[in-house]
Amino acid sequence: MPPDQLGKRLHEAEAELGCAPAGPADLVPRVYAVRARRRQRRRALGAGCVGLAMVLGVGWGLLHWNRSKPVPGVTPPVVASLNLARLRFEMDLLDLEANARTDGARRLAAALRQQDRITALRAQAAPDPRVQIRQEIDGAAFTLLNQGDRLYRELALREPAAAAYREVIRLFPESCWATVAKQRLAQLEQRPGETS
Repeated sequence: MPPDQLGKRLHEAEAELGCAPAGPADLVPRVYAVRARRRQRRRALGAGCVGLAMVLGVGWGLLHWNRSKPVPGVTPPVVASLNLARLRFEMDLLDLEANARTDGARRLAAALRQQDRITALRAQAAPDPRVQIRQEIDGAAFTLLNQGDRLYRELALREPAAAAYREVIRLFPESCWATVAKQRLAQLEQRPGETS
């Protein structure tokens, strides 16, 4: 049905029902235009598919056209030389691939060796956690002992210094600084005349 007749009938139906027009006045031509574009796309797609099928068919036909069946036990010289050239080409490709993979394996092995060296150096450089803890304990004992020394020598506070030495002995009995604290405490007790 032509667009103008369809539009005329739609307007007549709307007028009979007493309805206002449902859309813009150019709705019908736009619907037909969309339909025409879709139809045109389908035709173009179909033509493209047919053309592609024809090209593939012609290519397949050219590949398989004029192939005679080989005679068993007889290889024509041209085919033999083509096969030899093809084998050489494939051997060259395989050599290139083998060389590339060998180089890759060498690089990977070198990277792994380097990673192993780095790991070994890190293991040597990283101190044992037990040693670190022991060092921290010794540092804390030394700090407390040093505090006692400063209290006694700089401020002349005997009792607080003795308390600091006793703390070193109580908290860190296995430390070398506990031995020093015992010596300093003994020295303080030998000097009874001093006041704090």
